[in-house]
Amino acid sequence: SSSSSSSSDGGWTLTVFTRDPTQLCSGKTWAQPLGDRVNIAGVLNVPLTMAQAEAAGWLQGDCINKMGIHHSFDLNAFGRSTWNSSSLVPVQPMYDAHNGTINAVLFNVADLQRTEPLGDWEGPFINSLVCKNWCPNTGCTWPGVNVWSTMHWLFVNPASISCAGAKCVL
Repeated sequence: SSSSSSSSDGGWTLTVFTRDPTQLCSGKTWAQPLGDRVNIAGVLNVPLTMAQAEAAGWLQGDCINKMGIHHSFDLNAFGRSTWNSSSLVPVQPMYDAHNGTINAVLFNVADLQRTEPLGDWEGPFINSLVCKNWCPNTGCTWPGVNVWSTMHWLFVNPASISCAGAKCVL
């Protein structure tokens, strides 16, 4: 069963698990802030290391200071992007350039959400700003998209994230 559903107002809900969902109400406690997984809607596992991500077809993007190396997954293009927002997985992992571990995830929506300070989302962003998550000269463009909203979940102290040695750095 999927943990993605539409609401009566036309919006969508997307669940991301960082721990075994069967253990969430068990009373068990964990020492780590991030569990043993990042799973989208009970359907798609986000790799916990950059090497695993790239082997699974996630496209490496820009490394942004205090965030990490952004990766994206296009459901219609293994290891590359069609720049079609409807096939872009709306959760992008970010990895440390030095040790390759997951630092954060970025939620991206090709639509205006309730942004800060009144909501939880960041934005609105135009395509040229969103394209900074990908390396230059990748052909990033999002035809038909006028505005994006994003949300970041950081799993580590941003000061500890390294871009040293990354293929492209913003």
